[in-house]
Amino acid sequence: MDTIEIKYGKGGQNKMANMFLLLGVLGIAMVIFIWFIETRVWLVGRVVSIFVSLLGIGGWLKLKLAPKNPDETAIRISTEGIEAQTTPIAKAAGFIHSEDIADIFLNKNYMEILVSDPDKYAARMKNFFVRDTFVKAKNGIIPISIAEVDVTEEEMRSYIIKIVPKFKNN
Repeated sequence: MDTIEIKYGKGGQNKMANMFLLLGVLGIAMVIFIWFIETRVWLVGRVVSIFVSLLGIGGWLKLKLAPKNPDETAIRISTEGIEAQTTPIAKAAGFIHSEDIADIFLNKNYMEILVSDPDKYAARMKNFFVRDTFVKAKNGIIPISIAEVDVTEEEMRSYIIKIVPKFKNN
């Protein structure tokens, strides 16, 4: 059985950490403007500015102080199917069998897998919010983030074509 294991990468996590830092700086700039310069601001603007700054700084600290282990497998692609740990929906869905995969969509940061039987994978999801997002918002599409791994879209496409031959045309 051919299997490709893609590990978490330092480069992808550093890019995400820098985006969170940028978000935190933007939030702090909003806090300074709203609280000290602008006088006619609604309470919602003040709360949002604090939330954005805390989210950005918190995300940056988490990715810098406790990043994912580079030896941990993020995505496993085999002839039997795909398993990923990069998003809550993919983690809850578990192993996605090749015969259940209807289509695969790739873009710069995400690989999205359309499954033919969404109810089968929804039954595996124990967390209500994850299951509800999968069924209602995603309509049976399992998103897999490739932003945290050091793999480009072209490399991921070649892995999928090599391992799962029925997707040569996508």
